[in-house]
Amino acid sequence: MLAPFPEHLNLSSIALHIPTRKRLPNDVQRLIFSNLDYQSLIFLSMVNRHFHRTVDPQRMATLPDKFELVMRAAKDFPQHWASEKKKDQRPGNLECYWCFRVRSPQHFDVLQANTAYFDPQGRLVPEQEAGPQDRFVPLRRFCIGCGVKAGLHAPSDCIVTRTGLDLWTALQLVHCGPKGGGVAVTIRLRDRSIVSCCIRESR
Repeated sequence: MLAPFPEHLNLSSIALHIPTRKRLPNDVQRLIFSNLDYQSLIFLSMVNRHFHRTVDPQRMATLPDKFELVMRAAKDFPQHWASEKKKDQRPGNLECYWCFRVRSPQHFDVLQANTAYFDPQGRLVPEQEAGPQDRFVPLRRFCIGCGVKAGLHAPSDCIVTRTGLDLWTALQLVHCGPKGGGVAVTIRLRDRSIVSCCIRESR
């Protein structure tokens, strides 16, 4: 059993200077990781391939820590602020409280669901099928990708993004990102093949 690190040590700095897995035993690395906050875990996961494979910020960070970072990032990080300058007009970025990332407005549905029913196992239940044992839950903001994964965006749903782009979720949406003035959408077909296309805003 390893003793906890003294509080005065800069754990983030220690972790960022671990060059390879051979320099410290795995249990020591795990102890360091367990004392890092969400932001430090994100930075650490980008240091090199080893940490990219071994550090999973989403899984390792606590829920309150993830909430705190995305709320602070959207409010305090200038790259996420809206701009009204003539040469740099852009809307502000938004927080997703499912994947705990701050993303551009094109990743969010204008008319996203505000509430949903979940069964005792935490699975989404269609409103018309909800029973007395299911919980009625208010939903925080979520991005389109998380909505599709959670079943909150069903097949054939028509989604209008916060940038005015129309998307149609005929199949499972795997990735949605900017591409050539539109949105690059990667769709996973039933036969597990991947199709990538660019959906542009209608003029």
